[in-house]
Amino acid sequence: MVFITFWNENCQGLALNLLTHIPMKKLLLLLFLLANLSPIFSQSIQNLSLIPANPTDQDTVKVVADLAFTSGGCDLVGSGSALNGSAIEVVAKHCTGMLAVICYASDTISLGVLPAGNYSVNFNAEVGTYDVNGNCTGFVTGAQQSISLTVGSSTGVGQLTIAAPAIRYLSDKKKLILTGNFFDADLRIMDITGRILYKGQLPPGEVPMTQLPQSGLLIFTLKTTDGKEKSGRVVIQ
Repeated sequence: MVFITFWNENCQGLALNLLTHIPMKKLLLLLFLLANLSPIFSQSIQNLSLIPANPTDQDTVKVVADLAFTSGGCDLVGSGSALNGSAIEVVAKHCTGMLAVICYASDTISLGVLPAGNYSVNFNAEVGTYDVNGNCTGFVTGAQQSISLTVGSSTGVGQLTIAAPAIRYLSDKKKLILTGNFFDADLRIMDITGRILYKGQLPPGEVPMTQLPQSGLLIFTLKTTDGKEKSGRVVIQ
């Protein structure tokens, strides 16, 4: 009898060796149990941001969450948001598969048009697994993260805060966009190996990259002419 008390990346080699000596029926049961245990440890929120970064009470606000899973696929199967006083609760439900790969996802979820004021956006990523009938069940909270949101009045422009510089990936156009309120920025974009894919100075707008990868994680650093600095990650998929 084999007892498995936890599952992480360091156990994969040992587990694979054990699986080759388990009868098929017990193997299927074991895989099913592992699939339902693994979401607890298999997901993280890489980055949380808002679109637009500087909203008014006339804008439709969206939250963007860049997620990483240690098994694939990682399909988004449901999402929603609810306003409770000054707190906005957001839920994104992903269903993971059995592939031992890093699976990246970028969720864009609408929060709707909000009254002017200060809010806390609480993002909850729930993870489930497919059962033997192909249904996604057993959802658990894989990760949580919060971000502050200030919605300005459309009649009080002076109350708005300055939008922070950031990089956005437009999946429909396959382009990277530099956003924020500044004149110019020194921008550097690298892949996860540290290889520089872009380096230059440019204003807000499209980043003129000729070799944008099909998928993966990019790392960026930027510094604006007024001294603001920022680094972060962008998921390409």
